[in-house]
Amino acid sequence: WRRAPAVAMAACAGEPAPRPMVRPSARYSMALRATPTDGDEGLAVQLKPLLPAKSPTGEFLDFILKDRPDLFEESVTAQIQLLCQQERQASSTVSPDVDKSEITLYERINEVKKMGQKQAVEDIMYFSILDQFRRLGVNPIQPGQLQYFSDFGPVNWESLTRGVHSDEALEVVRSHMRAVLGPVVDMPLTAMNAAIKISKFHAVQMFAASVLFGYFLRRADKRFALAKSLGMAPRVMSDAETVEMLEDLFNRADADEDSDSSSESTRGRTMTLKEYIESFTPEVMHETAKVVSMEATRVVHEYETALFGDLAELQKQLNDAINEGGPVLTPDEFLERMRDVVKEDKVDILVMSLSDQRRVVLEAVAFGAFLRDAESNIELLADEPILTPNQAKGRPPPGLLGSRDDGLGDDDDDRGGGGNVFMG
Repeated sequence: WRRAPAVAMAACAGEPAPRPMVRPSARYSMALRATPTDGDEGLAVQLKPLLPAKSPTGEFLDFILKDRPDLFEESVTAQIQLLCQQERQASSTVSPDVDKSEITLYERINEVKKMGQKQAVEDIMYFSILDQFRRLGVNPIQPGQLQYFSDFGPVNWESLTRGVHSDEALEVVRSHMRAVLGPVVDMPLTAMNAAIKISKFHAVQMFAASVLFGYFLRRADKRFALAKSLGMAPRVMSDAETVEMLEDLFNRADADEDSDSSSESTRGRTMTLKEYIESFTPEVMHETAKVVSMEATRVVHEYETALFGDLAELQKQLNDAINEGGPVLTPDEFLERMRDVVKEDKVDILVMSLSDQRRVVLEAVAFGAFLRDAESNIELLADEPILTPNQAKGRPPPGLLGSRDDGLGDDDDDRGGGGNVFMG
C-alpha cells in the first residue's frame, strides 16, 4: 500500500502503471469516506466492487480507488491517454521489410491487444461509476442482499435523487417510476415497508429498464442544457401568443419588412425537460436512447448478470414454469399463470418491500446516468477511437416518456402487462 503515491505519479505522467499487489480479499472490500456533498458531511461506506478488474488498468484503478481516491480522476485521465498511445502504436503500418509469414503473427498480436484495450475501457467505465457512488456515500446493492427476502438497509434518498439529477430531470424520473412500479410510487411512507413478492426475472427487467432509462435521461438532459445555453431551446406559447405571433408575421409580410426573430424568441416560455423529451421525433428518441459504445453495453450486461444471475436462464425458468399446464392461448391466461407461478414459488423469487423496489429503480437510474458520464468522459479525453461503436439500433427503454404509458414498449406479450407488471 505504500507504493500508492509512486504508482499514482506514474499514471499521471502517462507511463504504464505497474500491476498493484492487492490481496484477493482486499480487492472486493474497501472502506472509504465519501466526498462531502451539499448538506452531507461525508458518509462512511463499504464499497464492494461487484465486477472484478479484467485488465491491469482496472486493477490499478481499483487500487487507487481504495488507497488514494483523491487521485482517481487524474489516474483515469492518464490511463485514457495511455490507451490512446497504445492505439496509435497498434495502428501504425507494418514495415514492408517484414516477412509475409510474420504478418499473420502481427495481426494476431494486435487482436489480443485490441481485446485487452476493450477490457481496459470497460474497467475505466465501471470503476468510474463506482467512484460516483462513493462520492454520493451510497453503497450499491450486492447479490447477497437479493436473496428470497431482500434487505438493503438504510440509504440516503437525497443522494440517489438530487445528488444524481437536476430538478427537471427528477420530474422525468418520477414519471418513469410510476410507469415501472405503478401506483405504489405515490403511496405514503408508512406503507413503504409492505412486502411484495416478485420473480427475479421481473426484478432484473425492472433494473435493466431503469439503467437504460438513466442513460437516456442523462443524454437528453445534456442535450437540453446545450440547447438552452445556445439560446436554441424550444419554447411553449399559449394560444393567444401563437395568434399574436402569426399576426405579426402576416403584417411584416404585407409591409415587406424583415422578420424580427428576437421578438419571436422572447414569446412564451422555455420548454421543461419533460416537454422537450415528449417533443422528440421517433428518430431522435431512438438515437438518444441508443447506447453509444459496445463497451458500455457489456458493462450493463455483466453488472446485471453479477447482481441477479443470467437473464436467459431466468427467462427459461419462468417460461418452463408457465408452460407446465400446456400452451398459453390468451393474454389473460398468461397473466393468471404468471401470478400462480410467483405465488407458488415455482421460479426464483424475491420478497421486496416497496421501499426496496424504489431503491432498485433509483439506483439503476443512477447507474445508467453514471455510465453515460463515464462514456462521455472517455469521448472527451481520448484523441484516438478507443470506443467501439454500437451498431445496434437504439430503442427507447420501457417507461420512457413519449412511448406507451404502460411502460413496456412493444414487448408486452412476453412480459405480462404494464404498470406494476414487476409485482407478483
